[in-house]
Amino acid sequence: MAYKVLVTTEDFKQDYTECIKAARERGVECVWKPLPKGYHDTEGLIALASGYDAVIAGGEYWSARAITALAGKLKVISRAGIGYDKIDLDAADHAGVYVTNTPGSFSNAVAEGALALMLAAVKNVVQFDAEVRNGVWEPFLGNEIKGRTVGFLGFGSIARRLAELLMPFEVRMLAFDARPDSGAAETYGVKFMDMGEIFKEADILSLHMPLNRQTKGIINDESFAEMKEGVVLVNTARGGLVDEAALIRALESGRVGAAGLDVFETEPVGQDNPLLRMRNVVIYPHATSLTYEACKVTFNMAVDNILEALSGGPVKHQLNRNLCGCLNVSRQAVG
Repeated sequence: MAYKVLVTTEDFKQDYTECIKAARERGVECVWKPLPKGYHDTEGLIALASGYDAVIAGGEYWSARAITALAGKLKVISRAGIGYDKIDLDAADHAGVYVTNTPGSFSNAVAEGALALMLAAVKNVVQFDAEVRNGVWEPFLGNEIKGRTVGFLGFGSIARRLAELLMPFEVRMLAFDARPDSGAAETYGVKFMDMGEIFKEADILSLHMPLNRQTKGIINDESFAEMKEGVVLVNTARGGLVDEAALIRALESGRVGAAGLDVFETEPVGQDNPLLRMRNVVIYPHATSLTYEACKVTFNMAVDNILEALSGGPVKHQLNRNLCGCLNVSRQAVG
């Protein structure tokens, strides 16, 4: 007897064999049927997820229609990752379906990726690499991170890990967060400030905010106008935080000196996107979080969330707090 769990996380060539075996020993039978990020076929999702107690979700869309249709048997949508903007929380509330995520599981991986983008942008790594490969040997002066001011928009687990990684570079660190934590400020040597003040002082701006109604397009023409000339922008959070048309204008004018981007408004990025042709832009394909180590930790945390919810709680990483239904769980035979 075991809980039946569908795993829809994308196939990034990782091997979940060990994780699935460990889950089975805990009474969770996982079936991995990866879906592409942004999968938006509601009826296809309903057919795929029918008959499962829970889902370890990737980057597919969970609409009200899908959640409502599956409610009853489906008890938990356990997001393998942090972001949950593709899951209709209101519908999950009404359907009595727990929605959880795995905060912190990707923190080190994304922080290392943000640092890599930051260094590559400041040190002209991509531009030099392309030129040398094309037979051009024309070195020019670059910059150093040491002594710069780094501003964080959002100061959760990823930003805090990045702050740790930046400490040896002897940078000044500023942060904006909706809930500033004085303890974190002392621990990481960060000063909390208003967002506008950070725009004026940061040499490097790193984004770590969730995407919601309040933060969508928060980096726009007006924001860039407040920033230092030549600021370096790093975004490993969500593409929707940045108005891409405004970013392109800022890069073309020199207001933004360089950008390191892991996320975009539309993914995959269209080949007609001007950002792809800019030599001062370093690009990841939404991949800073993708390490073997992080995928393993995230999978195991997602299973923990499911077991907490199906056992009646408390659910440590529950996202929806207004469930209209209550779980009535019995052990289901796998068949």
